[in-house]
Amino acid sequence: MRPTLLMMLIWAVVALVSPPSVHAQTAQEILETGKGHGVMGEPLAAQTAYERAAALGLAEAAHLAAQSHHYGWAGTRNFRKAASHYDQVIATSHLPAVVDEARRQRAEMLRELTDLAFEAARKQDRATSERYYNLAFELGDGAALGSLAHFYETGRMGWARDEVKARTLYERQAEQAPSSLSLWALGLMYKEGRGGPADHPRAAAAFQAMINMGAEAGYMELAKLYLEGQGVPKDRAAALKLLQRPCDSGVQEACDLGGLTPTPLPGSAY
Repeated sequence: MRPTLLMMLIWAVVALVSPPSVHAQTAQEILETGKGHGVMGEPLAAQTAYERAAALGLAEAAHLAAQSHHYGWAGTRNFRKAASHYDQVIATSHLPAVVDEARRQRAEMLRELTDLAFEAARKQDRATSERYYNLAFELGDGAALGSLAHFYETGRMGWARDEVKARTLYERQAEQAPSSLSLWALGLMYKEGRGGPADHPRAAAAFQAMINMGAEAGYMELAKLYLEGQGVPKDRAAALKLLQRPCDSGVQEACDLGGLTPTPLPGSAY
């Protein structure tokens, strides 16, 4: 049924005299409501208001929501939500000091996560430790999976060794946030066939990636593969070229392996 002119007039009058809905509030008004709840000792209501104002694009509200979840002002901590709100502040605030503070607090939060993960590992609470390490990695700590893999690889902290799991974790880190240490560990596992079949070409690729990062251990390990012809053609000249750099840096093993002497420094009398 089509509305009559009278019905339309009634709706218009109702709209004019009705009080504004919550959805009509501005982000700033919602933020101020949240601050009021905070003053009155109602942290959960304050956190809810901060999140609503943040959803409307207010960076100040996002920062308060991030801190509330980070520090547990409302009774529980939610690191994932805190990170999301910190990221909103970093992306939207026009105040450099506020952006710097949000970055500092986000980094502090990641350190707290890895500390919690390590403490759980020390207490043999592997499930909690894994959860925190994985969450830290998800939120941007590129070294977190390497730390977890190290426990499984070495049996540190009394963990049962599981080289299959360690290799899988090192592979995830190498794909998403490679570091020279994780690549070195992974390359050795590929070379030695630990945690799975030996894979010399992938070992060579891992050591080359280390070299690309400037890690001298990569030169040593890739040189060994060239000397042995594993994963790369057997090539002593290529191996010696690789070994010269760590030899020049004072790594005696590299000098001995290639029968090399350190390159004299420019201007040296020797």
